[in-house]
Amino acid sequence: MAHDTTRVLECLVQFGNEQQKQYIFEQIQKEIPTMSKSLYAHHVIIKFLTYGTDAQKDTIKKSLHGHVCKLARHSIGCRVLEYCYNDVCNSAERFQLVQEFYGREYAILKTTDVKNIEELLASKTATGQRANVLENMQENIMPCIQKDLLSTSIVHRVMHEYIRNANEKGREEMIDAVKEKLIKMIHSRDGARVAIHCLWYGTNKDRKLLIKSLKSFVIKIAKEEQGYPVLWTIFDVVDDTKLVSKVVLQELMSSFDEVINDAHGKKVLMYLIAPRNTKHLQYDLVQLMKTSDTLATSKKDADIRQHELFEFCKSYFLEYFTDNILSTLKDGFKGFMMTEMIERLSPDDKLTSFYTSLSSVLSTSSVEPQAETNLIENQIAHNVLRHLIIADGKRQKKHKQKTTLVSTLLSSISPDTLRTWILCNRGCFIFVMMLEHGQPDECKQIRSLLVPSAVETLKRQTFTGAKILVEKLLSSSS
Repeated sequence: MAHDTTRVLECLVQFGNEQQKQYIFEQIQKEIPTMSKSLYAHHVIIKFLTYGTDAQKDTIKKSLHGHVCKLARHSIGCRVLEYCYNDVCNSAERFQLVQEFYGREYAILKTTDVKNIEELLASKTATGQRANVLENMQENIMPCIQKDLLSTSIVHRVMHEYIRNANEKGREEMIDAVKEKLIKMIHSRDGARVAIHCLWYGTNKDRKLLIKSLKSFVIKIAKEEQGYPVLWTIFDVVDDTKLVSKVVLQELMSSFDEVINDAHGKKVLMYLIAPRNTKHLQYDLVQLMKTSDTLATSKKDADIRQHELFEFCKSYFLEYFTDNILSTLKDGFKGFMMTEMIERLSPDDKLTSFYTSLSSVLSTSSVEPQAETNLIENQIAHNVLRHLIIADGKRQKKHKQKTTLVSTLLSSISPDTLRTWILCNRGCFIFVMMLEHGQPDECKQIRSLLVPSAVETLKRQTFTGAKILVEKLLSSSS
C-alpha cells in the first residue's frame, strides 16, 4: 500500500462517518496481519485501534492471534502489537497474546484456566512439560533480542516471566544475550525487573558490562518511575564500587540539583544515605531489594559497600544542604535526607559551615504566627530541625565532636531572638529537644538564657510546649 493511499485512509478512519469506516474495515479485514507488518499500511490498523468501534477493535485483536511472535520480532509489526497490547487490550486479552510465546498450542487454543505463567507452569505436572514451555519462551524471545526489538511491553513481560522461572543455565543464556541492551527496557516495569534479575544473578563481568551500557543514561533512569530501583540494585549488589562511583555516582552528582528535585531521583539519593529505610522509601520495593541478600553473587560486605559509596558522594550532599538550607527545611523528604546524612558523617567531616548556614536562616526567621518566614512554627521545618538535633546528639555521643548543632545555635543566634522562640508552641519544643539531646554545658547555657527571665512568660502561655519547657527548666535548675 502506497504512502499517499494510507494517509487518505487514515484521515477517513479518523474523521469519516461510521458507514465510511465500516466500508474501509470490511475491505482490509482479511489483510490485518499482513498490513500490520507494512511500513505504511500499519498506520491504518493503528488508526482503527484508536478510532474504530469496539467490534472493529475486537476483530483486530482476534486477527493478531496466531501471529503474535512473528509480529514481536518484526520491526514494523511490533509497533501494532505494542499499541494493541498496551492501549487497547484488557488484562485477560493481554494474557491471551502473551500465551503465544509459551508454545504453538497456545497460539491456537487459548487457556482461560490460569492467570499467569506461574499458575500455568504449576499445572504442567507431566515430565518435561514445564521445560518445554520455558524452551518455547526462550526460542521466541531470542530473535527479539538479536534484532534489538526490545522496546515493546509484551516482550518485556515475557522476558521477566522467563528469567524469574528459568533454571540457572537458561537464566545465564538470557543474561548473556541482553546484558548490554537493557537500557532499551528499563522504562517499563517488567523491563526494569529484567535488569534487576540480571544484576542479581549476573557474574562480575556481566555486571560491569551492564553498568557501562548505562553511561550517559543514569539521570534518565533515576528520574523514571520504573527505572530508579535498577540503580538501587546496583548499589546493593555490585562489589566494584570504584566502577559504580565512576559511571553512576559521578553522573548523578554532576546533576545533583536536577536529581534531588525530581520525585523519583530523590529516592535514589536517599538510598545512598539510608538504604532500605522504609520510613522514607517504598516498602514493597525495599522488600524486593532484600531478595539479593539470599543470593551468593556478591562477596563484599554490604556495610562496606554502602560506606564506600557514601564516602564518594557525601561532600556533594553536604554542599547542597549548606547552600540550600532554607528550601531543605521546608521540604520533608529532603529534610529527613539531611538528618540521615548528619548521623552518618564521620568525625573528620567538618559541619561548621552547615551549622552556621542553618543558624543564619533561623536567626532571621520571624516568630509571628502567620508570617511566611516563621520557620520555628512551620510544621515541616520544625520536624526537620527536631530530627537534626536528635541526629547531632547521636553523632556527638559517638564521635565526641567539639562543634555541635546546639552550641552553634546558641552562639550564632542572638539571645533576644532565641527568647522569642518561647512565644510559639513549636519553639518551646525546640528548646525541649536541645535540653534532652544537648551537652551539659549547652543545657546550662539554655537555663541561663531562660531562667528566671522567661519562666514567667512561659507560665502565662496556654500551649503544651510551654508547660513542658517550664517543667524541664525548673527540674534542671533545682
